[in-house]
Amino acid sequence: MVPTRHREFVALRIIAATEVINGQPKVGIVHDENAEAMDKVAGHAGVFAPAKDLAKYLSLWTADPDEKTPVLGRAVRQRAVLLHTEMAHGRRGWGWVLPGDPQSVTGDLWPQSTAGHTGFTGTSCIFDPISRHWAILLTNRVHFGRQTEIGDLRRRFHNAVAQTLFE
Repeated sequence: MVPTRHREFVALRIIAATEVINGQPKVGIVHDENAEAMDKVAGHAGVFAPAKDLAKYLSLWTADPDEKTPVLGRAVRQRAVLLHTEMAHGRRGWGWVLPGDPQSVTGDLWPQSTAGHTGFTGTSCIFDPISRHWAILLTNRVHFGRQTEIGDLRRRFHNAVAQTLFE
């Protein structure tokens, strides 16, 4: 996962522009204003990763439960996808949105053990640790303005993938 970075992304030729602001496209620059104010590094924004690295990342989460992974131990992988927001109005794990949460984009064809994560500019990744299947959707939600809503697109995409994987 060498190309994955916080801050500016040096290899600009492989990064799509996000939003155009004052006639200038943001390319390889963190899009979130709060992260930008924090020297462009924040836990919630500013990671630039090619699809190949996202696939490697989800492969770590879907590794065989008994397999040692270089980064994520078995206990972390299991606990991260458990419900940790029982008293709140959502269904969240550690950094993951779980089915039944109002912000979930997994669609309705993935197993209940599925977890997902979305990014403001359009990234959507989901995985099921039991079936070990995963899906990634990379879009550019904010290119034509911040009001573009893609929740339905994300759910339909993940349902289409599920139809193929779980037939």
